[in-house]
Amino acid sequence: MDELSELAAIKNTLSGSLGSYQPFAELLRRVGEALFPIEVEGVQGGFLAYLAWRLHEQVGGCTLVVVPTEQEAREVHADLQLFSDQVLSFPWWGTLPYGRGHPLPAVHGLRTY
Repeated sequence: MDELSELAAIKNTLSGSLGSYQPFAELLRRVGEALFPIEVEGVQGGFLAYLAWRLHEQVGGCTLVVVPTEQEAREVHADLQLFSDQVLSFPWWGTLPYGRGHPLPAVHGLRTY
């Protein structure tokens, strides 16, 4: 079995297993019917990437995932790449809001890519 087939099998297994889990099915229903606001708490590790991907698949368009630290951003980015090859990162500017410093040109370049 090649890597893409293996990944597809994992996605199908996860979707099948979680589809019968009532809270997850309810979340997908609410997102599909645009019954906002929706609060999801306590999502950790690789499940955050799966959840973001699954909700993105449900709704389409663009999806923004915001995490508190640069390390978590790198981890989520790596995890999301398991589900999609269209994942972009917007690195931290490296300066405080309204601070005197200016972002490095390299960071500016990464963010405008």
